[in-house]
Amino acid sequence: MKAAKATATFAKNHAAAITSFVVSTAVFAGCEALTAGVGSIGCAAAAGAVGSLVEQGFACAQNGGDDCDAGAFAGAAVTGAIAGALGGALGRRKVGC
Repeated sequence: MKAAKATATFAKNHAAAITSFVVSTAVFAGCEALTAGVGSIGCAAAAGAVGSLVEQGFACAQNGGDDCDAGAFAGAAVTGAIAGALGGALGRRKVGC
């Protein structure tokens, strides 16, 4: 019973991160499937942008105000896309060749 309550509390407190991870993973997997792996860096950028937009949506719902501004969402999308692209590029880099 105690473990179930702790798990529920954890999920509630980390809902934005969990949802962002699930959605961005689905976007990346779908994109990779559609491009047959050719668009890996672009897929990583798209997944990063979507993940950041999900987190921004949670921030907007919780805080309102400036977190719901179009600029906040645009900034989140750009930041997520850049982070995703950089991560994708680093993941494709061959080590030890």
